[in-house]
Amino acid sequence: MKIMNKKLLGMNLILGAFFCVAASFFIACESDDDAPVVVVPTLTDFSPTAGMVGSQVIISGTNFSPQGSDNIVKFNGSIAQVTAASATALTVIVPPQAISGKIAVTVNNTTITSVGDFSVTKAPMTISAIAPASGPIGTIVTITGTEFSAVALENVVKINGVTAVVNEATATTLKITIPEAATKGKITITTGDRFVTSTEDFSVLSIYVTGYDGYVAKLWKDGVVTELSDDQMPRSYANSIAISGDDVYVGGSLDGVGSYWKNGVSATVGSSAVYSIHISGSDIYSACPDAFYKNDVHHPMPTMNSSVARSIVVSGNDVHIVGAEHNGTKLVARYWKNDIGIDLSNGSAHATATSIAVSGTDIHVVGFDGKKARYWKNGVGTDLTDGVETGLASTIFLVGNDVYIGGHDGNIAKYWKNGQEVILTDGPSRASVNSIFVLNGVVYAAGYAYGMGADIATLWVNGVPANFTDGTVEGRLNAIIIK
Repeated sequence: MKIMNKKLLGMNLILGAFFCVAASFFIACESDDDAPVVVVPTLTDFSPTAGMVGSQVIISGTNFSPQGSDNIVKFNGSIAQVTAASATALTVIVPPQAISGKIAVTVNNTTITSVGDFSVTKAPMTISAIAPASGPIGTIVTITGTEFSAVALENVVKINGVTAVVNEATATTLKITIPEAATKGKITITTGDRFVTSTEDFSVLSIYVTGYDGYVAKLWKDGVVTELSDDQMPRSYANSIAISGDDVYVGGSLDGVGSYWKNGVSATVGSSAVYSIHISGSDIYSACPDAFYKNDVHHPMPTMNSSVARSIVVSGNDVHIVGAEHNGTKLVARYWKNDIGIDLSNGSAHATATSIAVSGTDIHVVGFDGKKARYWKNGVGTDLTDGVETGLASTIFLVGNDVYIGGHDGNIAKYWKNGQEVILTDGPSRASVNSIFVLNGVVYAAGYAYGMGADIATLWVNGVPANFTDGTVEGRLNAIIIK
């Protein structure tokens, strides 16, 4: 009995162990079936393999999340925007800070990395506008485009090979100053490894001014002087200038004889001076004290009394002249069109018209009437000064609808824009604007300001004076043109 019990006990132990093992097996099997399956994504390809910031890239693979936000995509560490997603493709945008390198995709805390690199290419640098498209040395030019450096010194700008100073810079605009020695040609910009050339040339214009220094007639081109007479002809001066093509004409007086110079070679007319010169086609017109000349042929002024022609302009077939005619007691300011004269003043005080500009059918004239500087448009006069001091309007220049007039009020040199005065000097000593030119919004006023014993030939550029003579002898600027 005891022996059977022992046998039964052994059998029970064996069976118990068997059931325990079996139970453990079935439990383990049931546990494996319920465990989450880890899905590993793959990255098989991406296209294109290169592109600019902002361009679209499609990444191909498996086991991506169809929920775009569940996929984290990086271009060499920079997170990209996922715009579309499926299990096998992701559409992404190359991020702003991306640099060339591997593409990495993270899904469900699993990161996979591309075998090859994605190359981030730079957008091409462009020039879309240059304003202004022409101007003299010193002109401020704005270049508009794309992909410039916002650091001014990182942009190398050249005009026909001559390096310009970059004053201001953003990614889309550069402001430069046209340098000395620059000539007409293309503008180029180099920024790092990128380069662009303008499609059009920038035209570098020249500043021509005429006048005298010690009564030696002179012409300055971009500050470089040419003497038209010498000190052996003490009554010489240059009054006016005109340019036709490559030819430069200067009107004035050579030792008291009315003369003009064509490219530095003098020719005389039968008068004491040439006050104004105008070129129309192949014809040369000169306004002189008692007549005007066409190609050196004398045309007396159509008046009964003595007269003076101060300024001449040819528009189409019409010859316009302004000056004065003596009425027996006073000088009367007068305008002539094709020999038909019109009085601009009433003869109660001395008056003279000094300069004329024609725009369409409008005739603009300046001068003085009594002690007042005066402006006439189509014969209707407007006072520019109050007559307390002696005023004079010497010159007029038109830009669109804007009227610029130069002259003086007493000892103060000034110019007027649409009747609003701009003062250039403080007044203790005499000064005046004899000629005015406006280009790209910059006002060039040529004239003189008294120095330490003599007048100094002076050019004001937007009010800033530059001396052309040293003041040891009398000097004045009488005319300016930019071309």
